[in-house]
Amino acid sequence: MQLAVPGGRSDGFDQLRDDLMKKAVRSLIYSLSAQRGVQLWLNEKFTSFIEERGNDARGKLSQFVDELQYCEPDTYFVPSVSFRQGSPNNPYLQPQKRMGHTWEVEPSKLAEGLMQWREMTAEEWHRQLHVLASMQDLDDKTIASLAAMSADMPDAQLLEGLATRIAILEMLNDLRLLPSQTSTCEWLAVFLQDHQSDLKVGGSVSRVLTDLRAEPLRIREGIFFDPMMLADEIHERKGLIAVDMADIVISDTKEGHHAFKSSFLDKCLEL
Repeated sequence: MQLAVPGGRSDGFDQLRDDLMKKAVRSLIYSLSAQRGVQLWLNEKFTSFIEERGNDARGKLSQFVDELQYCEPDTYFVPSVSFRQGSPNNPYLQPQKRMGHTWEVEPSKLAEGLMQWREMTAEEWHRQLHVLASMQDLDDKTIASLAAMSADMPDAQLLEGLATRIAILEMLNDLRLLPSQTSTCEWLAVFLQDHQSDLKVGGSVSRVLTDLRAEPLRIREGIFFDPMMLADEIHERKGLIAVDMADIVISDTKEGHHAFKSSFLDKCLEL
């Protein structure tokens, strides 16, 4: 049996870019708590942006900034809570006016705010990723404990989980190139599938590598392999990938800011 294994760094870095934009959008929405209508408009706009593009949106959520930048001013009505007065079948009941507030929405200003949140998030993730990379000499349980106890590492599980997933996929791609390692590749692919939830927010990266190290020595189709050695290599790769991820979030954000400013100037010249 030959299992299909998606690309390692390419797919993983696309996920990193999308996660960065999602976090920036959530942060912007949260910051608009005093503007309920603008909050709802932005949330609906981002949701529809993702749904309309489907799989084509993968790795391209940063284009949402362009969507906002060139979107015309809009309004969003938020109805107020009303209380029923009498029976709805009462012929003497006067029809009630729809009460609420209409919010003015300026998408271009939201685009500017989103870029600012993206930059702040990128800088924070750059710091957290370098901290995770610097912990490579520690065992996985210690890394997880330190990250969980630190209020300065709120996205540690998300980032470390992604780095670990990329490391495993990268190893799978390397193993696929070696015909003698087909059985090892298939076994590791199944192991990854069984531990997908541990690599996501709310999971535990340390559990993945702890479980892998606890696996017994194996001989499949006459080929011997040691799961503990696989875990050690994944751990080592994870630190190197975390550094590359840190570079990506900063370089992509800088490129995005340059493109945003260029588009803004072009828009001004068209006026």
